[in-house]
Amino acid sequence: MSVTVYADDIPVTSITAEQSEISLIVGDTKLLYPVIAPNDATDKTVVFTTSNSDVVTVTDNSIEAVGTGDAIITVHWQVMIL
Repeated sequence: MSVTVYADDIPVTSITAEQSEISLIVGDTKLLYPVIAPNDATDKTVVFTTSNSDVVTVTDNSIEAVGTGDAIITVHWQVMIL
C-alpha cells in the first residue's frame, strides 16, 4: 500500500502579471489581476506596491494614475509575520 501525506498549506510558487505594460491617462484607474500558481494555493493574498506614488497610487488591487511619468508596480505574496 502506498500512502501520500500532504501539508495543510499549499504555498504560492509563482506570481505573474496579467500585463507587462500599462499606459494610463492621469485620473485613470485599473484593476490588477495577478496569475497565481498553483491554482489551489491555500493563501492567495497578494500586496501591490508602487515605485513612484507621485505617478501611480495603489489601493488593494487597483492603481490610479495621479501624475505623469513612469512607475513599477510590484506584486508580493502576503506572508503573515508574527
